[in-house]
Amino acid sequence: MRPADLAQQVQVWMRAHPGVFVVEAQPNGLRLAEVATGKTLVLLAEPVQAVLVRRNSATRAEYLVLEREGLPPLALADAGFAFALDPRSTGPLPPTAPPVLSFGDFEKLHAHLVHVATDPRHRREALELLMILIAALDGARNVGLDTGREEAALEPVLRQLEAGA
Repeated sequence: MRPADLAQQVQVWMRAHPGVFVVEAQPNGLRLAEVATGKTLVLLAEPVQAVLVRRNSATRAEYLVLEREGLPPLALADAGFAFALDPRSTGPLPPTAPPVLSFGDFEKLHAHLVHVATDPRHRREALELLMILIAALDGARNVGLDTGREEAALEPVLRQLEAGA
């Protein structure tokens, strides 16, 4: 896709969803910054094969799906960057796992994990949440997003669960 075509399609969606992302033109694409988290992504236009407008089945809110050659799809939504979970590191995920998460979703699930990880009666729930969060980080990395901050936040809870506390 040409950089100008990509910019035009993304800008149309951004005008209808102000305040979610800051977009900066780059010579070969766009630099997207998620306002809520500060997460950034340089989106090169060349591998973008399609920019699709979709609707959330529950909220009916529009979001964009960016289909890129050799990479999993990435969504731009009211929640920010949204990405599919990748269970390669975790194995099968629990049935409660959502198919897609954003970093805001990650933060909410992480806060819940921190809460339940201290109670041995909720160990199974904590382990399931941990699996979902690890799969989310793998999914985010797969689409080109930095997960260092989230990995660092998850590490103490992982150590606590490994210790059996």
